[in-house]
Amino acid sequence: MYLDTPDLDTSVWQGDRMAGYSGTPLATKLGIKAGELIGWMRVALTGRKVSPGIFEVIWLLGKEPAVARLDAAAERWSEEKKSAPV
Repeated sequence: MYLDTPDLDTSVWQGDRMAGYSGTPLATKLGIKAGELIGWMRVALTGRKVSPGIFEVIWLLGKEPAVARLDAAAERWSEEKKSAPV
């Protein structure tokens, strides 16, 4: 799994707890702003730049489908980055 991060707090997947999660810890780890991370997640999960609230989308999809979509997008984007001209 591409997004296998042992320090990722999986408790945020439990209903209303997700609403309080900002994405900041993961964004900080990646060296980007939380808003940028959420934008990338939105595209990965919905295929669009505009959607309902990202955490509602994740909750509606469920943990396994959401992680699968995020993982697939991360892998695709990683491959695209490798093949992009410098």
